Amino acid sequence: MHTKVLFLFIVNNAFASTLQSLSYRPHEYELRPSAGSSWGSWGDSEFCPENSWAAGFQLMNEPSCGDACDDTSLNGVKLFCVSKTSPGVVEVTSKKGGFGGWMGVHMCDGVDSFITGIQFKSERETKVASKHLDETAGNNVNMACSHGPIMPGDGNEFGDWSNFEICPENTAVCGLRTMVEEPQGIFTDDTSLNQIILYCCDYF
Repeated sequence: MHTKVLFLFIVNNAFASTLQSLSYRPHEYELRPSAGSSWGSWGDSEFCPENSWAAGFQLMNEPSCGDACDDTSLNGVKLFCVSKTSPGVVEVTSKKGGFGGWMGVHMCDGVDSFITGIQFKSERETKVASKHLDETAGNNVNMACSHGPIMPGDGNEFGDWSNFEICPENTAVCGLRTMVEEPQGIFTDDTSLNQIILYCCDYF
């Protein structure tokens, strides 16, 4: 495990009882990358604690299982919130599906580097009135940081990438909200995560 990632998980375990996510926080802008589908319902908005911003992310993903089964691909997104002045890391998630598992942790490089942009890969609906036999909806996420290279996600490859959506100057990502379809049962196609919104808060 990367040294920086290992450090963050140690700190997270030590300070989890003292830091909590917020259900609301004043924000300046919403990043809403284009998506190919809109099945499901929106979960709650979840925010980093005051004076902290997202410095990393993790995807919950179901790897492709082939033509003979029901793929869902992306099921959830988690943000890792870090403060410039206080120790500790807070994990923030919105609604998530129940398929697959959490993939690798991706952290911005450098001190005081926070997430400032998102690119979303999703599969477009193939039918208007009803689903195709195996829609996957959201598949992958890339994130941009205020310093350092683009962080590629480790989701699946179905669908097309949106344009990058970038926070306004002097803001950084501080929360998220996801649209997720509930499990549809054994005889109906599942898609799980369909859309995502990131919130940008003043950065100072």
